Amino acid sequence: MAYVLLVAGLLQAAASFSYVMIVDRRAEDAAKTYLLQLESEVKRDELVRMQKVFSSGYTGALATYTALLFVGVALVFLAINVPIWKGVALGLMIVGVIGHGVEAFSMQANRDYKAAVEAYASINVLHHFFR
Repeated sequence: MAYVLLVAGLLQAAASFSYVMIVDRRAEDAAKTYLLQLESEVKRDELVRMQKVFSSGYTGALATYTALLFVGVALVFLAINVPIWKGVALGLMIVGVIGHGVEAFSMQANRDYKAAVEAYASINVLHHFFR
């Protein structure tokens, strides 16, 4: 089990580092683009972008973590008398459960962000209503 957790942890760390670098670069590019746009255009573009995140952004990770869970459960039943495979099975199931938890946290954070963007009202618009 330790080997599975070590390898999975190293792969997750590498994937996370790469993902953070990509997201940071995209955020910088978006910020530069948004400087030239009106607030209403920024809001519209962000809502479209977030819709794309929800429609396809989680598919690969959730499928991978679900597959790890199923493989782990299958190994538990197929490797009844082989302790090493039981350890591998347990390791796969732990990685799958933790992965689903991380993705659920990410989805909630993105839902909160989308709700904040939807609720955002320009200072100028608020000033107009409260004169």
